Amino acid sequence: MCKYKPVIAVFCLAGTVVTKLIAMLTRPPGTAIYRPREGTETMPTKPKKLVIKSKIWIEDEDSDMVFGSGRLRILTAIEEQGSILAASKELHMSYRAVWGKIKATEERLGQPLLSRRVGGAQGGGSELTPLGRALVERFRQLQKLTEQQADSIFQDLFSKEAL
Repeated sequence: MCKYKPVIAVFCLAGTVVTKLIAMLTRPPGTAIYRPREGTETMPTKPKKLVIKSKIWIEDEDSDMVFGSGRLRILTAIEEQGSILAASKELHMSYRAVWGKIKATEERLGQPLLSRRVGGAQGGGSELTPLGRALVERFRQLQKLTEQQADSIFQDLFSKEAL
């Protein structure tokens, strides 16, 4: 026989989960709903180390994307692979998506990022223009400096001593 009130005795037949739920709903006032298992705690004994993450990109005055980490990956892959097609395969992106991002950036900068060789018997390919190489190099520097400064500011504001 179920130890609960007769009104809910029908539900005791449904199984342990329902029985426990009903026991929680009909508990005497002041008793805990949740009790941690013996030997466990509700809070971690040692807080985990916090780190800051930031993402930067460059926009034009119309707030259109010019360059960011995605385009950096695209240009790096083209530089390594020697073609837009090979880079798009490496990045698991469509050729059209890669080409569209490059074209948009070139239009916003008003200068080409790639020097293209038309295919044929020897095949085509692409390589970065001096502007493309400079953009990649300077964006990497910007990322590194931004991360260093963000880490420094974060440590000042969120260190154990500051909190």
